[in-house]
Amino acid sequence: MTRARRDTTVVSPQALTLLNGAVAGTQARSFAGRLLRECGETPQEIVQRAWPLAFGRHVDDVEQQRAMMFLTSREKMLVSQNPNDLVQPLDAPRDLTRPALGAALVELCLALMNTSEFIYID
Repeated sequence: MTRARRDTTVVSPQALTLLNGAVAGTQARSFAGRLLRECGETPQEIVQRAWPLAFGRHVDDVEQQRAMMFLTSREKMLVSQNPNDLVQPLDAPRDLTRPALGAALVELCLALMNTSEFIYID
């Protein structure tokens, strides 16, 4: 039977794949690497560049504040870990001095890619 519209469903394996899958992880690492290449290690510039790339619009004040808080707090949590154990952005600049920021940025990029705004056309 052919249908013009898709039924609305909630499929937990789909959500888990987007959050934990290898393809999504690789894309988040590539996105983070691009942001670092274009913006350096300045979180404010990174956040301001990420939104247009992910959503085609500028980041609003609340989103920017939350993203900055996330990057700052997550970097502080990760800085004590062995840099070799951190998931790093792909093709990041070789002179990256803050590997914990790189790992936090990968997590932020993965979160952005898992938002409804990113996944669905409104």
